[in-house]
Amino acid sequence: MKLKALFTTLALAFGLAPLVHAQAQPEVPVEVWADENDFRSVRMSFDGERIAMLQKTERGGDYQVVMFETADVAGTFQRLDTGDDAEPRSLFWVNDETIIITFRLERKRRKELFSLNRYLAFNVETGESVNLLKASTPDRNASAAESAAKLLAQGSIVSTLRNDFNHILMSINEGTANNVYKVNVNSGARELVLKGNSDIGAVGFDWEGEPRTAQGYDANGPAVLLMARAKGDTMWKTVARRDARDRKRIELIGFVDPDAPDRLYFVADKEGKDNTSLYSMDVNDPSEWTLEFEAQGYDVTNVLSSPRLSDRQSVTGYVYSGAHREERYYVDPEIGAIYASIEQSFPDKIVSLVGMSQDSATVLFFVSGPTDPGTYYMIKDGRASKVISVNSEVSAEALSPVQGIFAKGRDGYDIPALVTIPRGEGPFPGIVVPHGGPWVRDFYGYDEWAQMLANRGYVVVQPNYRGSEGHGLAHWRAGDREWGQVMQNDIEDSLLHLVNEGLVDEDKLAIFGWSYGGYAAFVGATRENSPFNCSVAGAGISDIGPMRGSIGDSRFLRKYQEPTVAGFSPIDRAKQVKMPMLVVHGEDDNTVPVDQSRIFVRDLKRINADYEYIEIKDMFHSPWRYEHNMAWFPEVLDFFDTKCGF
Repeated sequence: MKLKALFTTLALAFGLAPLVHAQAQPEVPVEVWADENDFRSVRMSFDGERIAMLQKTERGGDYQVVMFETADVAGTFQRLDTGDDAEPRSLFWVNDETIIITFRLERKRRKELFSLNRYLAFNVETGESVNLLKASTPDRNASAAESAAKLLAQGSIVSTLRNDFNHILMSINEGTANNVYKVNVNSGARELVLKGNSDIGAVGFDWEGEPRTAQGYDANGPAVLLMARAKGDTMWKTVARRDARDRKRIELIGFVDPDAPDRLYFVADKEGKDNTSLYSMDVNDPSEWTLEFEAQGYDVTNVLSSPRLSDRQSVTGYVYSGAHREERYYVDPEIGAIYASIEQSFPDKIVSLVGMSQDSATVLFFVSGPTDPGTYYMIKDGRASKVISVNSEVSAEALSPVQGIFAKGRDGYDIPALVTIPRGEGPFPGIVVPHGGPWVRDFYGYDEWAQMLANRGYVVVQPNYRGSEGHGLAHWRAGDREWGQVMQNDIEDSLLHLVNEGLVDEDKLAIFGWSYGGYAAFVGATRENSPFNCSVAGAGISDIGPMRGSIGDSRFLRKYQEPTVAGFSPIDRAKQVKMPMLVVHGEDDNTVPVDQSRIFVRDLKRINADYEYIEIKDMFHSPWRYEHNMAWFPEVLDFFDTKCGF
C-alpha cells in the first residue's frame, strides 16, 4: 500500500484542519459518566470480512454481541444470539468463523463475593456455541465457598495458536496447580499439554503452543527465577534471576522471531542505565545479552507483534513510555508506513492498529484522545471510513484539552503531570487526582474522571509523582519510604504549580483519589498546613501497618515492595481533620479492605467532623458497574459544588 495514496484518502475522509469549538461547554449528565461505553471489544476477523463487537443499548444494561460484514456495514448489521444469559465482557476471533466470548459472573457464597469468567466459542456462520473447559474437581487450596464458586468458572485463556485456528490453550486449577489444555473450539474436546507444577508458574507458550518460558522461586533471595526452554527441549533452564533485594526489573516477553526460534526477548534494567531497555539472548547461552531497542530517557515496555496471521509472531515494532504518553515505534516498513499515515491524519490523538487482513487491504484501527473517548475506523481497498464511536453521548465540545507539563516541586524537582483544562476563562478551582498503585503512571489520553470534573469547570492535574513507574529507575526509587512525605509534596506541588501559573485559584483547591490516590486524599486531609479545602478518598489506605504484610501474593512481592511501603499513616492524625471529607469504599474490596475506611470514618465521627461516608454493597476495589457509580458519582459532584467553598 502506497503511503502517499493512503495519506490522501485519510485526509479527505477526516480532514486535517484543527477543530474549532465554541466556548460554551455543554454539561454532560452524571448518568452518562456513570455508565459504560456503548461499544467495546471491537474486533475484525483475520480475512478482514467481518467485524464483531459488544453493544449496550440501554442505560446500565448488559452488553450483547453484534456483527456486520465490512463490505456492507449497514446492510449486514445483526445481533447474535449466543444462547447464554450471562453478560459478555470481551471477545476475539480465533478463526474467520469463530469468536471466543468471555462472560463475567459475580456470585456470592456464604457472604463471599466472587468474580468469575466463563468462555464460549461461537460460530457466526452456523450459530452453534460450545462452552470451553469447565472445572471438574474442586480447588483444594481455596475455601469451601470459593471452591464451590469456581466450579461455575472455566479457567483462563493462555494463548491462541497461530498455526492452528481450531484450538486454543486454556489453564484451569484442578487440585493443587494449574493444568494447561489444548481445547478444540468446535467441539470443546480437550487434551492435556502441560500438567501443573507447584514449583513452576507463569508458563508462556510460543506461536506453535510449545511451553517455552516460566517462573520458579528461590526462597533464599527471595528471588524469581526466570526460566526457558530451547525449541523441542523438555528441561527448564534458569536464564535470569530477579532478586527482591536488588529491585532491578527484568521481564521475559518470549520467543517472537520465527526465524530464530531460540532467541528470547525480554525487557530489563541494566547496570549503569536509568531506563528499561529491550534485549534478547540465545536461550542456549543466556549470559550474553544483545540490545535490541532503547528509547533514550524512556522505559521500553514491550514489542509489537504483527497483526497479520501469516507473519506469525514477528516483531513489527516496540512500545515505550514517553514523557506523557505511550509511544509506538515501528520497524516493519509496510505496517510502519500505514501507522505513520494514519497518525498524521489524527494529530494529538492516540492511534492503535487493531486488525489487518492477510493482504493488508483491510485495516481496523482505533483513535482516541482527551476530546474523543474512542472511535474505530476502517481502511478497505484504499478507502477510509468511520466504523463506530464507543460513546455517542459525550461530544467533543463537552470535553477538555489535556496538556503534559513538568511542575516544579518545592525542592526543585521536575514532576511530570497531565493537566485537563475546562473551557472558559480562568483562574479555575483546581483538583489534584493522584493515580493509584502507586507503582503505575498516568498517560495522556481520555480519562473519564478527569473529563467529568473538567466538564463541571474544574482544572484537573494528574501528577506522576516520585514512586511512579515509566519515568526511569531513579524516579521510581525516589518514592521509597516516602508515602505521605516527598510523594505527597509532589502531589501538592503539582497543583500549586498551576496556582503560580495563574490557571488555578489558590483559595479553591481539592484532592480526590482512589486506592493509593485515596490514601493520598486521607493524607491531604490530615497533613499540617494542607493547601486543600476538601478531600475525597476512595478505597484508600488509612493505616500502612497492616497493608505492608499483605501487598502482593508472595514473599517475593512483599520483599520487593517493602522499601516502597513506608511513611505516614493518616489514621494517626484522623482526629485533626478540619476540612470536609467524602469517603467511598466497596463493601467487598479484596485489594484494600473496607476496614481501612471504616476505622478512619470512626475517628471522624468521634470528632464530629464534616464528612460523608458511602459504602457500596457488592462492589470490589474498582467501580465499573452503572449502579455502583450512581451510588457515588452524584455525591462527589455535589460535594465539590457545595462543600469545598468553590
